[in-house]
Amino acid sequence: MKKLIVILTGGGARGAFQVGAWQRILKDGINFGNGQEKPGIPHAVFGVSAGALNGAMIAMGKNKQLFELWNHIAGRPEEIFISEFLKTENNKTSLDTERLGKFLLSEINAFQKVGLLFKGTREKILQKIIAKLKTLTAVADNTPLFEKVQLLVQLKDIKSEVFQAGFVSLTDGNYYTAKHTEFRDNSDFQKAVLASSTMPLIWSPVDRISTTQFETSHLVDGGLRNVNPLGDAVRYVLNQNDSDEYYFLIISTRTGLIPTMKEKPNILNVIQRSIYDIALSEIGDSDASEFLRINRLVKQAEKKNVELFSESGRKLRRFNVKIIEPLRELSGALDFSRSMVMDSYLHGYLTAQSVVNSPDWE
Repeated sequence: MKKLIVILTGGGARGAFQVGAWQRILKDGINFGNGQEKPGIPHAVFGVSAGALNGAMIAMGKNKQLFELWNHIAGRPEEIFISEFLKTENNKTSLDTERLGKFLLSEINAFQKVGLLFKGTREKILQKIIAKLKTLTAVADNTPLFEKVQLLVQLKDIKSEVFQAGFVSLTDGNYYTAKHTEFRDNSDFQKAVLASSTMPLIWSPVDRISTTQFETSHLVDGGLRNVNPLGDAVRYVLNQNDSDEYYFLIISTRTGLIPTMKEKPNILNVIQRSIYDIALSEIGDSDASEFLRINRLVKQAEKKNVELFSESGRKLRRFNVKIIEPLRELSGALDFSRSMVMDSYLHGYLTAQSVVNSPDWE
């Protein structure tokens, strides 16, 4: 049997690219080597960050609702988060430094503010400011996003054989993922999707998640440790005792390009720059490159009737792979302006055409 596995990376607002690509696939189908076939419900879906929410919708077959969700939040960041420290001007969200400053200085009177000018009193006043800063777990509240997850994502509606979302525990620093069938109830499943989509420092961590396999706490974006959940998909397939053909469709929001930052540094764009533009780009590109390198080696070995094994002694398996990724840099991970969200969506829709029409798989 041909089994399609959809793998969705992280990327914040760039997740609109995945929605556009998937809509094109639904329209045109995908070429498995002998003509176009409509994918229907994928056999399995693996996602992190924005890819977790997109993946849950795809695994439920809620494709129309997925487009409507992104179309609704485009240009309306308040639909997914609220904050007294963020402001939206010309459909673009930025840090309100004036409000943040007032918050940090709210417990310091005018006389104490003058004391900042003098070395003798400065340290005590700065300690008060730091103590105030520690009361913040994030600069925004993603309750509006959670309400949408609770409305749209239902455990009972998952139609794929497997859906997995990955998330990271700030308690122990480990990456966690679980099959949808391993969640005890709908609430924990919804919190897992939210946790995977929770940008650290921007949104507060999800308090606790319990499954039949583990219980963990203080959970944020799975992309911090595993921006491309390829490994989750590979482990799943290797545990299947069958001879079916598995086709990996990776829809990535990464290009390997890091654009020039034109704005002055502030807490918001520094978070985006350091975590999403630099660190996760490096992790994601390295993971994908290593996977493709090993996959090509296995294919070459098979042609010579040679078997390759991992360090643990497991026989390596060949995978059929297609990758849909941007041909240019997209908007910032935190840029939910309508123009940028729809630009990412359209680029995904157009980019997917040549990939899904080609009969070739890696």
